[in-house]
Amino acid sequence: MMDLDKILNIRQANLPPTRGRVLISNPFLSDYFFKRSVVLLVDHGSEGSFGVIVNKPLDVKLNQITKEFSHSESSVYLGGPVKTEGVFYLHSLGDRIPGSLEVLEGVYWGGDLESLNLIMKAEPDLMPGNVRFYIGYAGWVSEQLNDELENRSWLVAETHPEEVIGHYGPDLWQQKVQSFGKSFEPWLNFPPDPSFN
Repeated sequence: MMDLDKILNIRQANLPPTRGRVLISNPFLSDYFFKRSVVLLVDHGSEGSFGVIVNKPLDVKLNQITKEFSHSESSVYLGGPVKTEGVFYLHSLGDRIPGSLEVLEGVYWGGDLESLNLIMKAEPDLMPGNVRFYIGYAGWVSEQLNDELENRSWLVAETHPEEVIGHYGPDLWQQKVQSFGKSFEPWLNFPPDPSFN
């Protein structure tokens, strides 16, 4: 039988949470949204934190969930449990989308939807790898994320643009955990659904 305490006590040189880093969920989180998730932090501060889950593609296309983008068959990802009626996006279009926020070098959050729509209509081949859409986002009130980090619910790690906006998908959680080294093998070996073990 696996010693859960031993796994939870694995210590990683945890980085402080900040915009542009990712949160890697520990293998025991069973929440629908956060189970084996990788969350890009869009912002983190004294008033709270928010980001998007980047490794959970949905079986739905953008034009199936919003009339604004009826011309687009772009893939959509599960972004988190907050405002699941809303569509959010990351992109690499920079200043071409007014009002966007640079989260990671070359990766931007949101901005003017009308500008994005015009670009998508004019340059449809530009979308894969340059814009990624999400339903909902992940949010934490003041100190909530710090408390979860103290309880070892997450590891904070560096990331790169390809991981959060490129062609990585459901395997990203496993790949990030593998990158932490041999001491994290128990995370990989812990069954996704312990009740079947």
